[in-house]
Amino acid sequence: PTTSPMSPSFSLTSNGPLSLYVILLLCLVTTAVTFQFGDHDFITKKAVDSYSKCVSDHSFDLGLIQSANKKEDWNLWKKWIKGYSHFYNCYRTVKVCKLGFCRKNADVRMKEIQEDSLERTNSGVKTVSKIAGAALHFVQDMHSPPHVVPVMHGLTDGFEGYSVSYSFPSYYFNCSILSAASRQYNNKEGLISIFDVAAANTLEVIQEKSLLYSLPPHEGLKISDWGPVWNYLTLDKDNFGSYGDFGNNYGKNDLSTTNSTKVKVSDSVWASFKSERVARAIEESMKALWWIQNVRK
Repeated sequence: PTTSPMSPSFSLTSNGPLSLYVILLLCLVTTAVTFQFGDHDFITKKAVDSYSKCVSDHSFDLGLIQSANKKEDWNLWKKWIKGYSHFYNCYRTVKVCKLGFCRKNADVRMKEIQEDSLERTNSGVKTVSKIAGAALHFVQDMHSPPHVVPVMHGLTDGFEGYSVSYSFPSYYFNCSILSAASRQYNNKEGLISIFDVAAANTLEVIQEKSLLYSLPPHEGLKISDWGPVWNYLTLDKDNFGSYGDFGNNYGKNDLSTTNSTKVKVSDSVWASFKSERVARAIEESMKALWWIQNVRK
């Protein structure tokens, strides 16, 4: 996949303070936060812990990484003044604009983080951990369908809010993941490649992974891709997709489609999909940590 070009950059109008108020209001009503904070913390901790088992001599501090990770969501200066969105589709540019204010696609911020990492060759734990936290945030974001289809959403998104008790076998997240990273990403563009591959994988999964559901009272299972959850085929003028026929109802068992058809989806379907996305996010986070520690100018 190829990375998308920059969308129109943000600029303040002559209204000054009024523009800032508008931006803050927009931030409150259109904020997109992929995964919940608990998910980001869990993914990050699992990635750092697994990485540490393979590499004992590293410059990462878990607490600092988690803090920097969260700040990518809540730093209003970065999101609304510098204009970095958290939306990205590796096949087309998404126009993220409200009332004339436009923000850049997420790959622009990721390239900035990559360059920052390359330039800070002799940095200490604090700086390296902050860079890692920012990088991991966007790598993890790319494992969430609402951010790569993408679907404009807020804090009520069903996928983000869906809670599952993650339980992964002990052989998951082993050192072979870092060996793969050293083969695949041992170059100066490696971090943006990890980000890009993650986005492409998420799109591939929702197009090719089976979604099982039933139509009560009829017996038998129906099979679809995940288009009924995230409509990736019908795009609006800004290249955004939308919630599919099932609506923003990820995690619910009994659904009603847009034409009032009754649909039933089991808990295991929702839990399996979310767990798979989280597991993949942990793996790619480990690869990003490897790149940050090992690749320099």
